[in-house]
Amino acid sequence: MTVAHVELPVSRASPGIARRAVSDVLGAWSATAVDTALLLVSELVTNAVQHGGSDVTLDVQPMAPDRVRIGVSDGLPGAVPVVRWQDDNAEGGRGMLVVACLADAWGIDVSGDRKSVWFEICA
Repeated sequence: MTVAHVELPVSRASPGIARRAVSDVLGAWSATAVDTALLLVSELVTNAVQHGGSDVTLDVQPMAPDRVRIGVSDGLPGAVPVVRWQDDNAEGGRGMLVVACLADAWGIDVSGDRKSVWFEICA
């Protein structure tokens, strides 16, 4: 059961829209879990807007009473993000490393002409 499904524009405003949606859904969770979810959804939506080249969709789905899966999909299935170690002077490129380090689980699902990058966290 998906409790939030949000169509996002390819816009610099999309990470903020996504954070508000996730915050609304996870409002009763611990502050630490919500803060982590907001950081990770910002990273994924920013990647989708910058590299996805199409509409972006946010889905928030409960997996258990204390676990949620948040997915961000776009229409560029061949542009699969990777975890990279960056030089200390690099200005970007650490988003997936942050996701890999802070999420309890994460992955990428490709289906047809869509790609979904998701993470799971526990409250």
